[in-house]
Amino acid sequence: MRPRLLALAFAVLPDLAQGTNPRLAAAVVPGSTEAVVSAALPGSLVALVLGTVAAPVPLPGGVRLDLEPAIVAGLGVVGPDGRWALTLNFPVGSGAGASFLAQALVLDLQLPLGMPGALAVTPMRELRVPELGAVADIVVLFGQSNMEGRAATAELPAELRGPMPAARIWNDVAAAWQPLTAGVNNTTFQGPDWTGPEMALANELCRGTSVTYFVKFAVGHTSLGPTPGPWNEWDCRAGELYAELLRRIDAACGAARALGLQPRVRAICMMQGENDAVDPLLAAGYRARLADLVTQMRADLLSRQLTNAAGAPFVLGLVNRTLLQLGAVGVDVVRAGQLAVVGELPRCAAVETTGMALQPDGVHLSTAGVCALGRAFGRAVAVADRWL
Repeated sequence: MRPRLLALAFAVLPDLAQGTNPRLAAAVVPGSTEAVVSAALPGSLVALVLGTVAAPVPLPGGVRLDLEPAIVAGLGVVGPDGRWALTLNFPVGSGAGASFLAQALVLDLQLPLGMPGALAVTPMRELRVPELGAVADIVVLFGQSNMEGRAATAELPAELRGPMPAARIWNDVAAAWQPLTAGVNNTTFQGPDWTGPEMALANELCRGTSVTYFVKFAVGHTSLGPTPGPWNEWDCRAGELYAELLRRIDAACGAARALGLQPRVRAICMMQGENDAVDPLLAAGYRARLADLVTQMRADLLSRQLTNAAGAPFVLGLVNRTLLQLGAVGVDVVRAGQLAVVGELPRCAAVETTGMALQPDGVHLSTAGVCALGRAFGRAVAVADRWL
């Protein structure tokens, strides 16, 4: 579609407001192209343009496309959060390895089309349909409430709201990989008001068009054990939460293989230990059980051909020392155990949580706190990449 036809496609829609400096995030996964336009003024009109040839195409008002348009893949209206999301579905396996270009146009019909500022263009993205058998990098997140996240979704910064095209998360309820979306599929129990470190972690790891896949399973008020009662401990020999984590990993990886991908666990992030820090006996046994968990998990992932013999990098969030003020007498013992395991086992790292912002209860990280934890995990995973 040529520039004049693009203008006509816009002109048939109602008057809206224009955004400035809009951004386009996009990625391709087997079966769909995911795109999000952000930083556009609410109510503006937006179109996604696709092509295969990079070439300057002048548009009214002194702006230009950086690609020769082949199709306008979608038209829509920017929402109140300044975002517009589009999913383009296609048969799984079709177009494997093909490359194409994407760019978005944003229009303000309250201004004459030729007036400067009436039309804005996002930077162009180059996208590629995954090859059959392409590696799907998976990051596993597990632990208790500060991994699940009790922070307010509504307080997330704008760049962490809405679907994230290059971040896919396993929704075990739907038995499907989905674009990671705060308040929709980012928590184990799918609470719309909660968010955890996964959003900021994904923002750290998914800045381009390459896709990262996340499997998250976190349950509050749980320990490494042993603890009486069902489904409240992570010990790898208890047949409880660890077994359920493996089941979810198996289901997620099976679904990835069905899409023609080869899953690989890139890293594991664990935020757990607060409950164990309350009980001196659990704290005393924490080091040995944690070492057993890390070793067993690596062996289980290796047996599933999800890692190489060196094992997946393992990143631990250290228990927050602020819990000492609430009577958690085993905090330093648990932290010492965590640091000992990091020092003793290869390809392990720790991130400090003490000093991260907390909610008034003094236990759970605030929205700023879980974002800080996600960024810290992201930096540690980036370093861990050198171990693979």
